[in-house]
Amino acid sequence: VNPDDLVFGGWDISSMNLADAMTRAKVLDIDLQKQLRPYMESIVPLPGIYDPDFIAANQGSRANNVIKGTKKEQMEQIIKDI
Repeated sequence: VNPDDLVFGGWDISSMNLADAMTRAKVLDIDLQKQLRPYMESIVPLPGIYDPDFIAANQGSRANNVIKGTKKEQMEQIIKDI
């Protein structure tokens, strides 16, 4: 695969850029994070679907990037995004 053909993206209920989200998650090795940070700082997720019946209650405070509307309208937006 040609690296120029790769597209990174996704949905999240938090609007935090991917570099800061990567740091917060503490999943990737710190040296890898340092290498990736310049490329990830400008990438922000598409709005996600926040359903308090599905997502842990402690996530509500970071839900600042959500798709509004009925479940059907939310689904239609995700389909458009894809």
